[in-house]
Amino acid sequence: DILIAHYLGLDHAGHLSGPHSTLTNFKKKQVDELLQITYERLFQQQTNTIMDDTVLILCSDHGMNERGN
Repeated sequence: DILIAHYLGLDHAGHLSGPHSTLTNFKKKQVDELLQITYERLFQQQTNTIMDDTVLILCSDHGMNERGN
């Protein structure tokens, strides 16, 4: 089984309003919460043992300057 999640909102917010804007900070918190929930659910399904047969890979595509480029 495989799950691929692509959260484009953070990238869009950063390009739109820069890396330190209120919108970008909100989106960063939102992605953090989604990752936390994903990790916790995977952990619970393994009957409280670390996920021996599961790999969680997190990737990012780039950083940005102060103007969102």
